Amino acid sequence: MKKLGLLGIVFILSLSMFMSAMVQAKTVKIPYVDIVVTIRQDGSALIQEDRTIDFEGEFTFGFYEIPKKGFDSIKNITVAEGDQYYRQETSASKSPGTYTVTDTADVVRIDYYFHAVDEIRTFTIGYEVKDVVKVFQDYGEFYWMLQGTGWDYNINDFGAVINWEKPIPMDTYHIWAHGPLQGKFDKTDENSSFLQIENLPANTFVELRVLLSSTYFTAPKQEGTIYETVIAEETRLADAANAKREEAKIVDGIVEEMDQIESALDDEANEEPGKAQPSMRNGTIMKWLKMGLMIVGLAFLFLLLSFFFYKKKRSLS
Repeated sequence: MKKLGLLGIVFILSLSMFMSAMVQAKTVKIPYVDIVVTIRQDGSALIQEDRTIDFEGEFTFGFYEIPKKGFDSIKNITVAEGDQYYRQETSASKSPGTYTVTDTADVVRIDYYFHAVDEIRTFTIGYEVKDVVKVFQDYGEFYWMLQGTGWDYNINDFGAVINWEKPIPMDTYHIWAHGPLQGKFDKTDENSSFLQIENLPANTFVELRVLLSSTYFTAPKQEGTIYETVIAEETRLADAANAKREEAKIVDGIVEEMDQIESALDDEANEEPGKAQPSMRNGTIMKWLKMGLMIVGLAFLFLLLSFFFYKKKRSLS
């Protein structure tokens, strides 16, 4: 879900094939992602992403793409592992510890090279995004895609910290996160907020929206205000997300009930293992019970959603 032509990030690990008499299996896992965003007074943002990769097999390079939407330019790009910074090259030698940057009309691409075999490595990508905050008369808006849908891997622990350069009273700034239904997201203090998501599914986006008072920024202000528009949009998004959460609870409850019934029937059948016919009868009963429970659950879900949308319609009339 992108809004206002904002940046989506696609970070893809490209596998380098190792040719030998036997093809070796290679897989990737991502246990941790930690992102730090600093919103600056001049309307730019500093972003640092630590992505921990668990390699199984041999890997030699990856690339990171940033579509050029919603900002002026990207500067000061760095690639590092710990305190060891990679060396930028104008033409790729593909030597471990080097990277190249290709800046086209549509995307900024970072190709970086390393050598990893059956090990865990943490890569840090840093960059500065110029003029990414849209400053209006009342608030400045920072809208950023922390993670796009191009990741084919689950992430065990996804975290982000959002900072600014000087304290802002907690009741004067606003912050939202979009993406998965689960996760923790809250204001920390006058200097920052945080986001934490466990077991982020593959191909799931995570985006961030922040409103800071226009008095915080030194960047030029646009005509008009944005607060009422953003609050209306976020209220609609929150209502839709809450409806999905309720739907998920109902579905989970139905599945749990069916599992309990199946388990009970299995226990009953196992008490008389020598009788095959009752076991077959139990299987037939189980099928009908599952079907009946599903019909009842779907009917209840339909009524719940109908009530929700009726109530929503009444509230908007």
